[in-house]
Amino acid sequence: MDTLNLHSDESIILAMQDIVVSGVRIDVILTGTRLICVESGGGGVLYGDIPLETISSVAAGENARSEPTVTLSVTPPAGETRRLELIFFQRPANWILALIELQKATGKRIYLDDYEDFGLCG
Repeated sequence: MDTLNLHSDESIILAMQDIVVSGVRIDVILTGTRLICVESGGGGVLYGDIPLETISSVAAGENARSEPTVTLSVTPPAGETRRLELIFFQRPANWILALIELQKATGKRIYLDDYEDFGLCG
């Protein structure tokens, strides 16, 4: 995570290591404008870069193995909505709270589903 190329007006809000996406272990960094995904232990190899304005919904839940998940619905400007499931090894309540705060700060409505499961109130 030391080799991130942050924009001059960008800062890290939250970072978490060892999250699984599509079977790949990644580190996820939340900034005020995007989610940056880099391969864990891979020397900062970029796995994905998701602008926050493309995230239309965020749903907390569990997968079939009872692992906590956050599922994002992402709609690129010229593309079709796709779902991206982040598998956490601990409850991602801090991620849900950070997304709620970003939503309030930017005025953009992100649909949040099932975050009550993590003891949060919206």
